[in-house]
Amino acid sequence: TEGYLSPVRVMGETEAEGYRARYETFRERWPEHVKKLKTKAHVLCPWVDEIARHEGVLDAFEGLIGPDILCYSMAFRPKGPDRATHAGWHQDSAYIKIEPIMILAALALSPVTVENGCLRVIPGSHAWGPMNHADSDDPHSILARGQSITDPFDDSAAVAMELRPGEVGFFDFRAVHGSGPNLTDDTRLMLL
Repeated sequence: TEGYLSPVRVMGETEAEGYRARYETFRERWPEHVKKLKTKAHVLCPWVDEIARHEGVLDAFEGLIGPDILCYSMAFRPKGPDRATHAGWHQDSAYIKIEPIMILAALALSPVTVENGCLRVIPGSHAWGPMNHADSDDPHSILARGQSITDPFDDSAAVAMELRPGEVGFFDFRAVHGSGPNLTDDTRLMLL
């Protein structure tokens, strides 16, 4: 009813940390291909497809939308300790044209905290309707187009979706969300 649900435990911390280790191995072995993991990573890595078919993940989705589940994409969202990378307020529905709606799941493969740039969502914003966005050339934006909302709105009710490894934050793709910079010395790693 609020456009988000968080946190939801879908796997144990040790299992999630194992998937993080696989990501780190990939990154170290094929650094030139890491950017390919930003979209449809489940096509490139069988172990990412394994996450898409994980019983805990599927059970959580089924509890929200029923048994007819389609995986559109799985994308890694690492945020290194550069103290600058962020995501401006945006709605994914402005760029992803799927009907009737899409539910996104942000799976934590590392601790995800306010300090390292967790997602923030504005409760109820999924019902606001489409908002105007503008692309930018912001070099610190984690978003492909550096997009952000240009319409005025109140973000004072924003909720931080802090997660432990193996927990998911679900949100409606129409919900206004963003994230701050990573102010820690470790990489924040999520799979959406």
